[in-house]
Amino acid sequence: NGKEVFIINTGWVNEDNNEIIQQLLLSSLLWIVKDGDYTPINRTQKVFDKQTRQKERLINYELGFTYSYNLKNNV
Repeated sequence: NGKEVFIINTGWVNEDNNEIIQQLLLSSLLWIVKDGDYTPINRTQKVFDKQTRQKERLINYELGFTYSYNLKNNV
């Protein structure tokens, strides 16, 4: 059995988008739309960097996910 892992990186986003990212981090049910089909995913890692300057106030999120199923299923 194997799992496919993928990582997304938001790039530097403004603090105004924190609510959207927070909902993604706190949600227990996550889905991704791939080729028009909804596929369940699991979060595996979360890393974020903050810029410390008062004027910039940007955050860079890196999130890791796996699909909720195995690549090869045993029968």
